[in-house]
Amino acid sequence: MSRFDRVILDRFLADLGRRVEGLTPEIPPPGVPARERPIVWVVGTPRSGTTLAATVLRLTLDLGYVTNVAARFPTNPVVGMMLAETLRVHAPDSGGPEFDIGRTRGLDGDHEFGMFWTRWLRLDETPDGSHRLGDAQRDAVDIEGLRATLHAMIGVVDHPLLLRNVICGLNASLLARVHERSVFVEVRRDPIDTAWSILRCRRERAGGEGRWWSLRPSNWRRCAEAPTPIEQVARQVAGIRADLAEERARVEAAGGRWLTLEYAALCADPCASARRVADAAGAGAIETRTDAPAVDTLTARRPAIDPSDRAALRSAFDALGVTTDDP
Repeated sequence: MSRFDRVILDRFLADLGRRVEGLTPEIPPPGVPARERPIVWVVGTPRSGTTLAATVLRLTLDLGYVTNVAARFPTNPVVGMMLAETLRVHAPDSGGPEFDIGRTRGLDGDHEFGMFWTRWLRLDETPDGSHRLGDAQRDAVDIEGLRATLHAMIGVVDHPLLLRNVICGLNASLLARVHERSVFVEVRRDPIDTAWSILRCRRERAGGEGRWWSLRPSNWRRCAEAPTPIEQVARQVAGIRADLAEERARVEAAGGRWLTLEYAALCADPCASARRVADAAGAGAIETRTDAPAVDTLTARRPAIDPSDRAALRSAFDALGVTTDDP
């Protein structure tokens, strides 16, 4: 327990972040130029297993990533990552991985880095409120500045970089232009399980099942106009999948790399999924961690869905032409 209120601590970190905006830490020359290091982007629909996938990848592969500490410095992530490295060396986090609805616990947990992406992608300026940028918004992104920042972050870890944020998936073709050696890892889960989990987050986190929660695809306003919350979340999942399919087509047309990890397969054999990601990056580009913990299988969570909700979700997805795992 801390005697400091969370608000006071957050204010302190915000003030500290402002004070170090112009700080340029001393960083040894990298062993490999940053432009030659892969960036692994973990993307997908909210509640599809992206946090689990990122955890498996960072525990089994030799990857740098944005920790919960580093994420507190979105305007100067290099400083944040240097601070995280200092804490790792002097006070290593001994706890195992824990997470809940996209948030990991502990100093070493990976973070979505939402404030960073809001700043660089100018997400608070989109005219329709979507998290997928239109052509005009993409043209306004400072690609050179973002590239320099990502390369500086890679320079700190001197390893391939793992980044997890579902917003990145909706803008993947833009990010592939920012860093050519990108590997996009789309995590997919049964649409009914995914949609019901989003509905549960509406009920428990957003203030009611009629309130929007999380990622807004390009057609999100049409999704929000559906007559029932169940139809809304079904449209949300379908809309995100459609946007991801378009982004994948653009990435692959430009010679980029994109692979899909099914949630059930990830749980059944986490190490095999990690090897697929490493292979997608190219021979020798990503190494397996020598201190990787043994992770043979994980429990694939199937939510206990009320039969009437399940039937309604199945009907909604059938109407949208989306295949589910339900018989």
